Amino acid sequence: MNKLLLLLLIAPTVSFSQYTKKQLKKLEKMELKVINRGLDLSETFVVYTKETSQNLVDLVEDSWELALFSKGLKVGDYYSEKSVIDGNNRELNVSSTLYFNGRYLFNIETHGQIKILDLENNNQIVAYITYKKDLNWGAGFNPLTWKKEYVIEKLIESIR
Repeated sequence: MNKLLLLLLIAPTVSFSQYTKKQLKKLEKMELKVINRGLDLSETFVVYTKETSQNLVDLVEDSWELALFSKGLKVGDYYSEKSVIDGNNRELNVSSTLYFNGRYLFNIETHGQIKILDLENNNQIVAYITYKKDLNWGAGFNPLTWKKEYVIEKLIESIR
């Protein structure tokens, strides 16, 4: 009986992490830093990146959208509208405008930085995420990586 009581006292102190020891080591090396200044998790996030290749844009945006969605956040989208005129039988692109369907722009930079802008408050930065980017970030066959989910978890924790 004493052994059972001792076991019940020790069991709650042992935490069962969803990450393996190897994954936890890699997460420590990411040097993740989240700065949050008033993010509202009940609002909609729109993932956006300025990558040069459309295939890379789709891969990056889709994988981050899936990570946000899997952690319970609302995800919106965006579209572009181009104004084109015809002058002397030539088509000229006059302007291109992006429209975002959501409150927060989840702007993924190329060097391990994510800016979250409040589109309803003069594009003010409300959160900033930095991390050390490595080559095993999760492109290719597994678009939903545990590293991206970890970043979103830490973003959510920064609000509490």
